[in-house]
Amino acid sequence: MIPADNHNRVAIASELETNMLVEAAAGTGKTTSMVARMVALVSTGTCKVGEIAAVTFTKKAAGELRTRFQSALLEEVAKAQGEARERLQRAASSVDSAFVGTIHAFCGRLLRERPVEAGVDVAFKEIEEEEEKRLLFEVWEDFVASLYSEPSRANLHSGLIEAGITPANLSRAFSDFVRYPDVDEWPYEDVDKPDLQDMWDKVLAHRDHLVAIKPSLRPEADVRSGGLVRKVYGFMKDVARLERGAFAPVRILPYLRTLKPYNGNPTHVNFSGKELALEEKERWNELANECVSFCSQWQAWSYPIVLDVLQGATIEWDKARLEKGVLN
Repeated sequence: MIPADNHNRVAIASELETNMLVEAAAGTGKTTSMVARMVALVSTGTCKVGEIAAVTFTKKAAGELRTRFQSALLEEVAKAQGEARERLQRAASSVDSAFVGTIHAFCGRLLRERPVEAGVDVAFKEIEEEEEKRLLFEVWEDFVASLYSEPSRANLHSGLIEAGITPANLSRAFSDFVRYPDVDEWPYEDVDKPDLQDMWDKVLAHRDHLVAIKPSLRPEADVRSGGLVRKVYGFMKDVARLERGAFAPVRILPYLRTLKPYNGNPTHVNFSGKELALEEKERWNELANECVSFCSQWQAWSYPIVLDVLQGATIEWDKARLEKGVLN
């Protein structure tokens, strides 16, 4: 039975000067058509076997494609005559000169053919994913240690402290950042540093207000439901805990980021009436919205600090790869 798309299959193997995009489900014959096109390219003299590049997603697929290509060449040798037969014979005897492999292998081959122009070690090796993760971790840990020990990086360390950011917060960001070596510029706008003390004073003022109205709240032990009143009691405990320690961005900022507006309906019985419940919801949301806005401004202000750290670590990453002669 002739398939409905047979005319497309014929075109793949015959229209050799035309670039084509073939989309089809698994098992419909894409590899078969690809092999037919490769054989046709050789038999017609359109190109030599060493000028063919067939790129696959996996090594297994590459091995299968190479085997099927070689078998197809041998089958066509038995059928062909004249110059076509000679071309097919030469191709079958030098099939290894064709590139059949993954995109990683293809890029690796190009770099090995032109290491000077590419600026890579002649003997570089392709680093596997797990090995790359280990090397990234080692480079990041060494860089973090240098923030504490090398005077030249004291400004990076002090910048992180001022921004309330620990190196652990940036570990994942570093792994992502190094994947964009082609990005030369990371633009940002200069933003004035937000006043953390002023924001914290507003938090304390709200806590003092809640302490003052606490007699009007249902006792915590008796609260069975009610999202807002639970937030209120948790808020008073959290603020009291934070007050017991040093005032530092690294302690205060993570908590401010957790304060979000309350969108539910407060349970009136937990606030001694509807009026107080609605009033406290409004007060809570006013503070929470201020915290959200403040944290957004703080993030914009601290972005250049983070960028300096990530770029510094990326320089060390590039050095480590160069020293070990590895490319991902």
